Formats: sequence, C-alpha cells, structure tokens
Amino acid sequence: MKKKIIPVVVAVLAVLSVLIGIVVTNDNRKPSESLTTGSVKETETASRPSQFPYTLANGCEIVELKGLSGAFPEDGTNDIKENTAAIVVRNGTESHFQLMNIVIETDKGNLEFQLTTFFADSWMTVFEKNARTFSRDMKIKSVKLIKSVVFAVPPTVYSDIFEITVHDSVLNIKNISGSDIDGNIFIYYKSIDENSDWYGGITYRTAVSGGLKNGELRQLPASHFTKAGSKVVFVTYAE
Repeated sequence: MKKKIIPVVVAVLAVLSVLIGIVVTNDNRKPSESLTTGSVKETETASRPSQFPYTLANGCEIVELKGLSGAFPEDGTNDIKENTAAIVVRNGTESHFQLMNIVIETDKGNLEFQLTTFFADSWMTVFEKNARTFSRDMKIKSVKLIKSVVFAVPPTVYSDIFEITVHDSVLNIKNISGSDIDGNIFIYYKSIDENSDWYGGITYRTAVSGGLKNGELRQLPASHFTKAGSKVVFVTYAE
C-alpha cells in the first residue's frame, strides 16, 4: 500500500478511546435549554448581554455564556466543579474546524475557551479551560477569536478500511482493508450531550501501536468513552 498520512493539528488530550459516529445536529435546539449530561446542571445564565449571540470572524456564533456545575471535561479529569463559565457555540458554516481559541474579556478577568474537532452544522458546549467561575453580573468588554484552524482534509473514520465497534470504556478496531497496515493508527472521539451536541471542547485519543494485520482485531481501553455519551470523530493512520 502507498503511504497515507493525514496531518492532525487539533489539540487533543491523549486519553484512551474511540467510536464511529455521524454528527447529529438539531437546529431547533433552544439556546437557553439546560444541558444535563451526567450530573451537570446549569447554575446561572447571563442576562442576554447585547454581545450575544455574537458572530466570530470565522462565521461561528457564540449563542450563550452561562455557568455550569458538575464534571469538568476540559482537562480530562472530570473533577466536579461549581458554576464554571461555559459558552454554547454554533458552527453554521460549511467548514470543519480542528481548533478554535476564543477569549472573552470581562471586568472580572479573561475567560479562555478552546474548541477542537468542531464539525460544520453542529453545536458545542465548552467550559472555560481554567475552570474560572461564571458571574451573572460580569461585564463583557470584548470577544476575540484568537486562533481558527480548518481541517486541511475532511476528517473521516475510513469505514471501508476499519470496522469499529464500541462498548462502555472499550473500543474494538478491525482491519478490513484487505492489506496489512504497518503504521500507528490514531482514533479520536468526543463526548455528546442529551441533544447529541458536542459536550466539552476536548477531543480524546487512543492509538493502535505498530499497525494491524489484515483481518486483525484489537481491543482498546477507553476510559472516557460511553456508548450513550460519546462518538468517534475521525481516524488517522499511516499505511
């Protein structure tokens, strides 16, 4: 086989995981709906400052700024935190973004958000990356898109090459290509909420080291993966 390497610019936290999934969108979703993934609950919502909804330079839209209490996903720990600042972002463009960095400057300090693997026509809830607390009376001074990186090649799970089956905390990948694959294989996945929207800016990753022989099945531990709350977003490999 010829070499095929797909470059990955997305900032990911390497944590064991994967799953085949098509992005499910829901354009009827109301911005004020509470997200109830796991034990997370909405604690405070900004009183609709004039800045929101706010359209970023790349065409994505920040729909809402609010506070969420519960598991904090952005550092991979899922530690329980109270009233963390979070934004709801809609990607109504035709672009798939590998990485976006957003800073909201307020009178109580800057709020920083990092989004990874943000597909076209989808929504994402992102927590402030340093777990800073939300305050209803914070005054917003500016909203800035610091970085925006689009996938050079549309992300794919290569369903004609890999068969991926999933279980809670376990992912199975099988080489169905008809040929051996010698290089490492990387599988990326994200969490979703009850609306099947992306939950957390973080993207998790697991790897198959040393490739897969034709027909070989490999079982991978995936501690952050649940069948009901996760989806595989893309796969990269070297043949």
